[in-house]
Amino acid sequence: MTHQGSCHCGRIAFEVDGEAVRDRTNRLATLFINQSLSAHKLAAEIMNESARYNIGKVERNINVPLLGLMMMDPMHRARFKYSVSTERKGVPRGMPKSPAFTLPAETWEIGFEETGTPTLVKGDDQDAKSHGRLWMDPETGRVLLTEFIVEAKSVRSTIRVSYQSEPVGGVLVPVEMRETYVLKKSFYTFEGSATYSNFRQFSVTTVESIAPPAGLR
Repeated sequence: MTHQGSCHCGRIAFEVDGEAVRDRTNRLATLFINQSLSAHKLAAEIMNESARYNIGKVERNINVPLLGLMMMDPMHRARFKYSVSTERKGVPRGMPKSPAFTLPAETWEIGFEETGTPTLVKGDDQDAKSHGRLWMDPETGRVLLTEFIVEAKSVRSTIRVSYQSEPVGGVLVPVEMRETYVLKKSFYTFEGSATYSNFRQFSVTTVESIAPPAGLR
């Protein structure tokens, strides 16, 4: 499963089988400062790096927690059709029965279905259409939960993410992700989960100086 759009996020393995991944920081930093890569290529390389230690029989790089939010990006809206309904507080139907996936109040449930091609995600080296749901606070517009499902020829992928408030600039951040992959012809199901914490905020300072035209020196 490969993502074809742009997503500047990824999961970094700190340990694999108890062994520290000592080059994790340098490898990712090198990708971000590599000026020779286009934005599309850079996004693909970052996602591939985050998938370096994925486990299970399904090869994928779409298991990043912010992927489901791309359905709201104006760049991609035209390729989807949407539906809106209301959802009461509690655990939405079909979602994990977990405190992280419990809605604190009534929300809007926005369903989406991909209709355009080429698709955002490729599976089995061909288009794989996606659909799913997201739950939004109607007062603030904040997304609380996402469910992103990709229907490839050989595998059905489902990625569910919960977003909660953390002391990082007053924004919601992903705190838990559940992923399920079903191989359609072999009765193989793989499930995984990831939790996120210890968020940090970074800032960048730039200085720009403009030299006077050559004739005015």
